[in-house]
Amino acid sequence: TIIDYITAEENKDKYSDFLKILQAGDLDRTLSAYNSNGTGYTLFLPDNVAIQNFINTTEGISSVNDIINNPEYAAAFSRYHVVNMQIHTQDFPFGAFPEPTLSEDYLTVSFIIESDTSYYKINNQASVIYPNIEVSNGYIHLIETALKPITYTSYDWLVQNSGFSIIR
Repeated sequence: TIIDYITAEENKDKYSDFLKILQAGDLDRTLSAYNSNGTGYTLFLPDNVAIQNFINTTEGISSVNDIINNPEYAAAFSRYHVVNMQIHTQDFPFGAFPEPTLSEDYLTVSFIIESDTSYYKINNQASVIYPNIEVSNGYIHLIETALKPITYTSYDWLVQNSGFSIIR
């Protein structure tokens, strides 16, 4: 399963921070089971370096403990990395995935072509660095950057940024 992959002896040190976040967000048992939707899961998995980079660039978060000590945020963060169906890269759409994440948000995919390489990018944030790890309950795609979950509405943003308004 997805959790078996993350906790495997050769992987447990590489993905330990994300595992702690999954556990704090109460998603670890879900990713140990089959999807009741019947189509598996797709996990975009950041390693510990990606989690640390996320922490370094996110205001208000200075350590993994800041995430795991906030179960609501840990749930949003971990659920934002899981699409509610299994998707191999050959079935990646150009645009939004057909199913939402477990946080009920839609991730997007773009295909980047450079002079010497091409790759997928999720939400224009995270490059897929190792795709299509098949496990019994879906696919895992390793990403170089953790995805930033949507944790507030447009209205919340407007309230925090007084220089903007809906109507003038």
